[in-house]
Amino acid sequence: MEMNHSELKDFLCDDAFIRYVLGASEGDAAYWERFLIDNPQRRAAFMQALQILVGLCDRESLSAPDVEMLKQRIHATLGK
Repeated sequence: MEMNHSELKDFLCDDAFIRYVLGASEGDAAYWERFLIDNPQRRAAFMQALQILVGLCDRESLSAPDVEMLKQRIHATLGK
């Protein structure tokens, strides 16, 4: 799961980050909690990405196809 994550788009294009925001995996949660401890200088970009994703959806009403569609739209918007 190692990535640079130096910019906002790095978080928004990361499948594990998206799963973390959606609450889909305890393993992802542990990784991102450790990431913030180890990389406090990246907290602002992390929080901004988190707010964007949370603002885009109601986490409790998303199905797996909705999550995939959201991920595809993020990738398309960011030109990945």
